[in-house]
Amino acid sequence: MAFAVVSSQTGQVGKRFLTAVCVVAPLAAACGGGTDQAMEASLVGREFLSESVEGRELVADTVVRITFGSELHVYAGCNHLGGPYRVDGGRLHMAGFSSTEIGCNPELAEQDDWLQDLLTGSPSVVLDEPRLTLSNAATRLTLLDRELASPDLPLMGIHWIANGIGDEGAVTSTTGGMTMSFREDGTVEFFTGCQQGSGDYSADDTTISVRNLVYDGANCSTPTDVPFNPHTHLLSILDAAPVSYEIEEDRLTISGDGRRVIFVAEQ
Repeated sequence: MAFAVVSSQTGQVGKRFLTAVCVVAPLAAACGGGTDQAMEASLVGREFLSESVEGRELVADTVVRITFGSELHVYAGCNHLGGPYRVDGGRLHMAGFSSTEIGCNPELAEQDDWLQDLLTGSPSVVLDEPRLTLSNAATRLTLLDRELASPDLPLMGIHWIANGIGDEGAVTSTTGGMTMSFREDGTVEFFTGCQQGSGDYSADDTTISVRNLVYDGANCSTPTDVPFNPHTHLLSILDAAPVSYEIEEDRLTISGDGRRVIFVAEQ
């Protein structure tokens, strides 16, 4: 089974090929002994976002996110939940379950409890690309592959606003108001938290090459009360050759010279 995925950076259409899986619990025996293993292999490394729920209503402005890796991770606006899992007999089985302990309002806390009950109750699981459905006697939760439900934004044509800077080990939210904009004409404009700058750039799917940088010459002080100086931090990254970048949904991370800046798209 295959479905098209469009690269937000290149515009090229690729295909993710997945094994067709027969997983409705009462019919699982008829599907062959490798069905559950094929299901797990098809889920690993993917994220699904809630599309619809039958049997209850989600808290307003929340989305259920389920990510499959070596463990299953869930987030719906409050705590991060998860644990080891397996697919067996057309059902999702959790081998233990853990949760962070963030204080949430009662509605979100109750929603977390509902999700935990659903996931630890061995719900039936159906993968009908690109949708995943988990259900029990009371509830049916249908989720859509994240790449389709919330695709990665393009690098170009977005006004990016910094919300975190750091190195390979730590990130702080003190950004100095940094921004970046990559134009379709091959120019880039940015604000370091002190100076306005611009230049030319070229990019592929993972790296950006920046050149011909010019600055407005503003006099920049060196702050002493923050772990990272936003102005020099961004300049060090831009001076790296080339600059690495990654976009996930509405978040852009650029890195170089052992430093990184995390941006979000302006709403």
